[in-house]
Amino acid sequence: MNEQAALRKIFPRLAGGQNIAVVSTEDNEKTKLLKDIGNREIYEFRLPQPDNWVFSYVPGDAFSLDDTPADFWERVWSAFAQQSVGRFWQPLLEQTAERVRVRPIESDRVLRRLDRARVRQVLLLDDLDHFVDKPKLFTPELLGPLRSLSSRHPSFSIVFSSARRLRELNREVMMLGSPPFNNFNEILIEELKD
Repeated sequence: MNEQAALRKIFPRLAGGQNIAVVSTEDNEKTKLLKDIGNREIYEFRLPQPDNWVFSYVPGDAFSLDDTPADFWERVWSAFAQQSVGRFWQPLLEQTAERVRVRPIESDRVLRRLDRARVRQVLLLDDLDHFVDKPKLFTPELLGPLRSLSSRHPSFSIVFSSARRLRELNREVMMLGSPPFNNFNEILIEELKD
């Protein structure tokens, strides 16, 4: 994989508020790329106002068959809070992690506040295709809010990795309305030249 070529494609899209799907059959390369995207030494010179960016890496294979969308959001908000230590918005993220189980609307509420503060959070979700085999997670109840929150709020972007193409993932879940991944830019790692 040509990581520099991948980063040259990814960072301008992130700066523009776009969501990205990194597609590759090489698991180790995808994981390393996602972790490098969130490395301050790497993104500091590639993104505007680097102090306003928070990257949180969440491995898709860390979720069990019994995990639900509430478990997912609790883990995501807890991970963002851990990455925001010392920043003024950390207590807000900790509260959201505690409340999101009983009030799913909390995600939208906190993102509106982060939009106003010009905070940019990026969820680095590794191996999203592992969710396909987890029927409680790969549902419209999770994928719909992921799509709408990342479309509606400049403070929330997603970069996920997958061995499967977006069209395959979209076929796996039957949703009314738009396909869940129609707001993602697909980057095929194997097509990037060394």
